[in-house]
Amino acid sequence: MSAAPLAAPAPAIEPVQGGPAFRFGFDGEAFASRRSPAQRYWTEYVPASRVHRGFAAEYALALVDLAGRLGRIEVAWAGGPVGLAAAALAPRLGLPARVLSLAIDGKGPPTPMTGLPARRVEASFDAFESFALGFARAAGCGNAWAALSAFAASHAEWPVLADHGEVRLLNHGIDERLGIVAAPASLALVDNEAFTALDRWLRAERRPGEAQLLRWTPELVAAQLDSPASRAWMADSVAGGAAALRAWTNHAARGAMWRRAFPGLRHADPRAAWPDPAFRARMRRLSLRMRRARPGCSTQHFTPLHRLLPRLGLEVPPGLDEDARLYGRVGTTAAAMADGAEPGAAGGKEASP
Repeated sequence: MSAAPLAAPAPAIEPVQGGPAFRFGFDGEAFASRRSPAQRYWTEYVPASRVHRGFAAEYALALVDLAGRLGRIEVAWAGGPVGLAAAALAPRLGLPARVLSLAIDGKGPPTPMTGLPARRVEASFDAFESFALGFARAAGCGNAWAALSAFAASHAEWPVLADHGEVRLLNHGIDERLGIVAAPASLALVDNEAFTALDRWLRAERRPGEAQLLRWTPELVAAQLDSPASRAWMADSVAGGAAALRAWTNHAARGAMWRRAFPGLRHADPRAAWPDPAFRARMRRLSLRMRRARPGCSTQHFTPLHRLLPRLGLEVPPGLDEDARLYGRVGTTAAAMADGAEPGAAGGKEASP
């Protein structure tokens, strides 16, 4: 797909200290890989040090900071908004960057036309399948779509910026299977173990790059949570009723956030960029093989918003403070306590999806 002109002006850039704004790990080890099914997966978020400047500005600030640290970046585009926005902003910000796109058996998302130099890598599904099984062992993750992002990154000749990541929120008060409001709104940020599989692979391979640009600074995380679309989703969730049932996750709100920040930018799930039914069926079968080779990568960590928002300097929506009395006791890692977090400020719980 072609990238339409982005109407949001490039912000004035000032140096920011990035990277990244969150940590993950297993048991007591940060930025580690799973060695046992019994290990507990956790994440925690760094407190904000200033007021955010809005999503578009904070995204550009993070991109400039990352490019300055890496020297140059190769955007491994997978059909999602993270890579497309980076590819569109980089030439306007004067950043040394180029785009890498991937095709499997001749099919894949078209290279975005953003003014950056671009190259396209062609590979067979058999070659990708062989890579994916090795990825499962190295990253401890049996998710073929995560392996596809890593496969694209493996072809980068410069430090890679993965078209990867999202700030996913959900409402635990909704039973989506029964389609009912089952409890008062209990909103949380979701960190699936699979979300950081690419981070673990980059570290295992000692490849320079970044897989979590949307979590590069605490202010960028705050800007996403404080966007008008996110605030509207929170208000609908707290109010309950039909609006809460229609959007028990913030999927639509994330799309609205991208469109408001970058008019003309098409928000897409990277999986939707690979619509071929036969390809998607092969991906499902490959995920099964990967899970047999290396079980795991199925846990989630939930960070309740009534704890996370104050940590990022944001107000808790009216009505959500009731969740603090209903949620229960939540543990805090030693690393979070070293940062001065209050007990439970960056905690969560694990569950199978």
